[in-house]
Amino acid sequence: MRQQTTIGRKIGLGFALVLVLLGVIVGIYEYAVVTTTSGFTKLADEDTAIAMRVNAAKIALLEARRHEKDFLLRDGDKYVKMQEESVFELQDELTTIASLYKKIGDSEGTTEAEGINTLSDAYLKAFKKMVATPAGEERLALQKEVSPAAEAMEGPLDKLFEKAKTKAAESTVRTEEHAKLISTIALALGAAAIVAGAVISFLISKSTAKSLRNISLSLNDGAVQV
Repeated sequence: MRQQTTIGRKIGLGFALVLVLLGVIVGIYEYAVVTTTSGFTKLADEDTAIAMRVNAAKIALLEARRHEKDFLLRDGDKYVKMQEESVFELQDELTTIASLYKKIGDSEGTTEAEGINTLSDAYLKAFKKMVATPAGEERLALQKEVSPAAEAMEGPLDKLFEKAKTKAAESTVRTEEHAKLISTIALALGAAAIVAGAVISFLISKSTAKSLRNISLSLNDGAVQV
């Protein structure tokens, strides 16, 4: 009876160890997946998002300049409205960019985005002043104030875009390397857990077989004596 109890404990211990190892393997791969997903999510929400927003701001500025030229050529209220909408879109993008930089603790990026936003106010003010002036030489003279106000944003926007693009590329490489490292570690630990499980299973089965053999020999001796 004592030997049977010992065998039962060994078998139960074997199953318990197998379950523990399975749990370890699942936990390792779950950690790898969560960590990798978190890294790429952060990349998409921060660095890549900033680069995309800055590019959108550049496009909005180009559209505003195009509508500005259309107004000078065709003198229509619809071009004034479209120009203002493009500037508002530019300002919305810059406000979002400043918020994203603030979120990740980049005070320099925040200051640059806010500075460009201030320049956009000056550009819009100069454009409205030109619109309020009757068509003619006086309006064309005011256009010389509008163009420098717009051009003043182009350099800082280009600089901000290059900075955001470079940082996004660096973060992408860093995230991919981290994902590869975590994957390698998870694979190595998973393989180690499988090998450990195989060794433990072999030792337990060997020990159980030995116990069963002893029981068989005892029963055989008892039968011979009988």
